[in-house]
Amino acid sequence: MPAGSDGGPALQSAGLWPSGKPLKLHLGCGEQHLPGYINIDYPPDQHNVMKVRADAFANIAQLYFGPGSVDEIRLHHVFEHFNRVTALAMLIRWHGWLKLDGILRIETPDLAGSAKTLAGDSPFNLKMAATRHLAGDQAAAWAYHLDHWFPERYEHTLKKLGFDHIEIKSSAWPHPPFLANVEIVAAKTHSLPFPQLLETADALLWDSTLAEMERPTFEVWQKQLRAILAGGTASAPINLTSPETLATDHVRAALGLNASTLPLDEIHNFNQRSRDRWVREKAAAVAPGLRVLDVGAGTCPYRALFSHCEYRTHDFKKYKGVKLGNTTEYGTIDYESEITKIPVPDQSFDVVLCTEVLEHVPEPLEAVREMMRILKPGGCLLLTAPLGSGLHQLPFHFYGGYTPEWYRYAAQKFGFEINEISPNGGYFKLLAQECGRLAWTMEDHCNLHGPNVELIRKLFGEWLPRYLFGLEQQKCVEQFTVGYHVAMTKNIAPGETPSNQIPESHPEKSENKVVVKLQGGLGNQMFQYAAGLALARRTQSQLILDLSFLLDRSPRPDFIYRDFDLPVFKLAPDCQVTRDGSAYAKKLRHVTEKHFHFNPEILALGPNVYLDGYWQSPRYFENILDEVRQSFRFVSEMGLEARKVLAAIRNCEAVCLNVRRADFVSNPRTRAVHGFCGETYFRAASRRIAARIKSPHFFIFSDDVEWCRSANLVGDLPCTFVSHDLAGPRFATYLQLMKSCKHFILPNSTFGWWAAFLSESQNKMVIVPKPWFNDPKINTSDLIPADWETLDKDGQSNKSGAAMNPLISVIIPCYNQAHYLAEAVESVLNQTFNDWEIIVVNDGSPDDTKGAFQQLVNRWPKHVLRYREKPNGGLADARNAGIAIARGKYILPLDADDKLHPEMLARTVALLEAQPDISIAYTDVVHFGAVNGVVHAAEFDFAKLCQNNQLNYCSLFRRELWTAVGGYHANMLWGYEDWDFLGGLWRAWLQGQTHPRTPPALSRQEQQHVYDGRAT
Repeated sequence: MPAGSDGGPALQSAGLWPSGKPLKLHLGCGEQHLPGYINIDYPPDQHNVMKVRADAFANIAQLYFGPGSVDEIRLHHVFEHFNRVTALAMLIRWHGWLKLDGILRIETPDLAGSAKTLAGDSPFNLKMAATRHLAGDQAAAWAYHLDHWFPERYEHTLKKLGFDHIEIKSSAWPHPPFLANVEIVAAKTHSLPFPQLLETADALLWDSTLAEMERPTFEVWQKQLRAILAGGTASAPINLTSPETLATDHVRAALGLNASTLPLDEIHNFNQRSRDRWVREKAAAVAPGLRVLDVGAGTCPYRALFSHCEYRTHDFKKYKGVKLGNTTEYGTIDYESEITKIPVPDQSFDVVLCTEVLEHVPEPLEAVREMMRILKPGGCLLLTAPLGSGLHQLPFHFYGGYTPEWYRYAAQKFGFEINEISPNGGYFKLLAQECGRLAWTMEDHCNLHGPNVELIRKLFGEWLPRYLFGLEQQKCVEQFTVGYHVAMTKNIAPGETPSNQIPESHPEKSENKVVVKLQGGLGNQMFQYAAGLALARRTQSQLILDLSFLLDRSPRPDFIYRDFDLPVFKLAPDCQVTRDGSAYAKKLRHVTEKHFHFNPEILALGPNVYLDGYWQSPRYFENILDEVRQSFRFVSEMGLEARKVLAAIRNCEAVCLNVRRADFVSNPRTRAVHGFCGETYFRAASRRIAARIKSPHFFIFSDDVEWCRSANLVGDLPCTFVSHDLAGPRFATYLQLMKSCKHFILPNSTFGWWAAFLSESQNKMVIVPKPWFNDPKINTSDLIPADWETLDKDGQSNKSGAAMNPLISVIIPCYNQAHYLAEAVESVLNQTFNDWEIIVVNDGSPDDTKGAFQQLVNRWPKHVLRYREKPNGGLADARNAGIAIARGKYILPLDADDKLHPEMLARTVALLEAQPDISIAYTDVVHFGAVNGVVHAAEFDFAKLCQNNQLNYCSLFRRELWTAVGGYHANMLWGYEDWDFLGGLWRAWLQGQTHPRTPPALSRQEQQHVYDGRAT
C-alpha cells in the first residue's frame, strides 16, 4: 500500500474491501489472520522469524485513511513497539480515521501485571519470561518494545483523546510462563478538533517528563510529534547500547516518572510504620486513666503510647526466636497464659489491643470471644493482622491472613459493632514490599543473577519500590493489601453500664472550647460537627462533641433514639468527644439555634460556647469546606458486593434516587414535621432527569426497597435496586455509593443531602422536594444550594415552564466583583425577552460572591438564577464551567461588571431564530464608568479578525459551536479568550469540524446601546 495516500480506495481496487461493507483494520497482524478484517503488516523482508499472513503490506506508521471512514482498528502486541511520541501520533490519526462510535481495540503486555510476577516469589525462569515479554524478542530492528502500557495509562490517555466506553481487561496466560497482558476496547464517542488533540498530546508527553529540567527533551518530543503528523515517521529503533545501559537509561527513567521521594527506609518498612502510626492515633484518643490490655504484647512496643492509661500486657511467652525489635527477649508481661484463657475478670478493661497476633493462634475466633469477655460494654477492641505473609515465628504460624469478611463475621458472632476496617496500604505498596524483600534476601540467591546482581538489587531494592510507592500516592487499589487495621465497639445490652472508653476532652490541648450537642441521625450529626468545627477553627478552640443527648435513653413518646454515628468518618484528629457535656453546658455560653435558616451572628461568636441546634446551612462552614470534606472520608472499605455496585455506578450516567420511608411513614411525630415524598414526586423527578440527561441509569437506595420496586418510580428507564443489606454499619456504605453517583433525586433527608453535597460530579443535577418541611413557613433557603432544583412533593415544578428549557443561558463569571453582580443580573431581569436562565460562576472569588448571589435569589425567587462554585481558573475556565451546565439553546457570556440594554436579547435571539445559518449575533458597545462612549462594531471580515478582534465577547451564539471547538481555551489567562474562541470556531469549520451547513456566519445588530461595557 502506498504511504501517505488514502488506503480506502487502494483496498477497494485490490478487491479487499467491497463497497458497503464495514472497514475493519487489523494492524500488525503477524501470523494471526482474522476473518472479517483487512489484515495489514510490515513487508515480509522486515520479519526475521515470523511468517506473516497479511492481506496487504505497509509501514503501519505511514498508513492513512480518510476522516470518519474506518469502523474498527485493532492491534495485538504491536502498539508497544512504538515509542511514546509515535504512539500518541497514531492515536490522533486513528481518532480521525474512525467513524463516530467506531471501535479501537489494543492488546499489549501489562506492565503492572508483569511487575507482580517480578515482585513475587515466582521461579526465576518465569521472571525472565516476564522480562522478555516487556522488552520484546529483539530479533529484528522493529522488534524492541519501546514503551510500556498498563490499565490506568490506557484509560487516562484514551479519555483525553476523545474515546469513551472504555473496557479494560487484564489477564495472564493460564499456563507457564503466565505472561500478563492488558486489552482495551474503546469507542470514539465524539470528534475533537485537531488543535485540541495536539494540545492534549503535548500534555500527555509532559506527563512523561521527570522534572522541569527536562523541558528541552519535551520540546524535542513536541517537534517529533508534529513531524510525524505532518507525514514523517519516527526512526526505526536500533539497539546501539549494552543491556546495562538500556536498563539504566530506559528502565530507570520509566520507573522514575512518578517515583516517591520518601526516605527508602520508610518505604521498605511501611508495613510496621503505618501500623505504629495507626496505634499511636488510637492511643491518643483514649481518655486518661482508662484500663488498656495489650494481648500478645511480645516486646511491648506500644507501652509508651498508653502511658496516660492503666496499661497491662499479656503473652503466652513460648516463642524463643527473634521478635519485633530484633531481640529474643520479651517485654515486661503482666499476664502469662494462652490467649483463650487470660486470667482477668469479666468486663475489666476499657480497651483491648491485639496487633499481628491472630495468625499465630490455633483458634482465633475463641481468642476474639475471650477479648469480648474481658471488655466492658461499649469498650473498644483494636485488631491488626496480615492478609497474607510468609512463614514466620514457626511453629506458631497457623493462618495465612484475615479478610474484612472474617472481621465482620467475628464481630457479628460476638456482639461487636465495627467502626473501622482500613487496609494497610494497597496493591502497589504490597508489590513494593515484595520487591524490597527480593533485594533484602539477595545474599541467599545472588548466584542466580549473574553479572547483573547489583543492577537487580538496585532495581528491586530502590527503583521499583519508589515507583510503586509513587503509584500508591495516586491510586490505592485496596483489593490487595498487606493487612487490615480494625476497630470494634462491644455492644451495650439493656441494663449494662457502658464503658467510658469514649475519650473525654483533654483540657491541656486548648483553654478555649467549642462544644456541640449531637442529636438526630448521621446527616444531622454531620451538620452539627461541620458547624462546630468551623467555629472552633475560627476561634482557635478545642472542638468537643457532646454525646449526652444521644446516650440518654429516658422514655420519650414517639421518639427515635439515635446512636453516635460519626465514627464512620475520619474526623479531625484534634476533635474530642464527651459522654456527659452537662458541665460544659452550664459553664460555657449556651447558644441555642434561633431559627432554621442561617444566622450570621454565629460567625461572630467567640470561643467557649456550647452550640445547641441543627445548624443546617453550608454557610456555617463554607470557609473550611476542604477540611469538612476531609473529615467525611470513610474509615471502612466496602465489601465485595458493594464494590460491584460501585463499579456499575462509575461506568454509566448514574442517578442516585433515594427514598426514605421508615420513620417518615410510621412515626406520627416525624411524619407531622417532615411529610413524605411519594411516587408522584419521584416519577416526576425521574422524567425531568431523563429529559435532560443522556442515557441515565437510576440506582435506587431506600430503607424500603420492596415498596420502591412495586411503586415503579422510574417507569421503563433502566434502574438498579441497591439492597438495603448493603447499607453497612450506620449506613456508611449506602452513603459511599450514593455520593459516587453523577446526579441525584433526593427526599427531604439530610442523609441524602450530604450524599449530593459531597459528590465530586462536576455537572451534577440535583432535585429536592419543596417544601422541605410540612410547614412551608420554615425558611430552608440556606439549606438548598442555589444550583439545585426543587420540585413540589406532588410532582409540580417550582419553576416556570420556560425556565425548564430556556432558550438563552446567560453566563456570568464572577471574581472579586460581587459588588457589581446585582447590576449585571438586574440588566438581564429587565430584558423585554424573558425566556432565559442566569448562571453565576464563582471562580474561587475571595469576596462574598456566594452571599451576594443568595441575596439576589432571595430578592427574585421566581426567576431562574443558578450558581456554580469552582476553584479559580480564570475567565475562560469559568465560562466553560457555566456553559457546561447550561440548558439554553443559545449562550450569552456577560461579565459581572457589565450590563445589557433591555432589548439586547430580544433583538439578537430573533435574528438567530429567523436565520438558522447565522451562528453568532453581535452588537455595538457603550462604555460607561471611567470612559464613556460608543464603539460601533464593524461588518464581519475574517481576514481582519486574524489581525484584530472585531467582536465583543458579549455576543449571542449557538451552544453547539462551543461544543464543536471544545470551549474556551482555559490557558488564555491574560485576556483575548473571546478572540481565541472565535478564531478557533473558524479554524474548526475550515477543518470540517463544526457546522454541517455553512461557515459560522455572524451578523451585526445596527441598534446602538444594546450592550453596555464598564470601563475601569
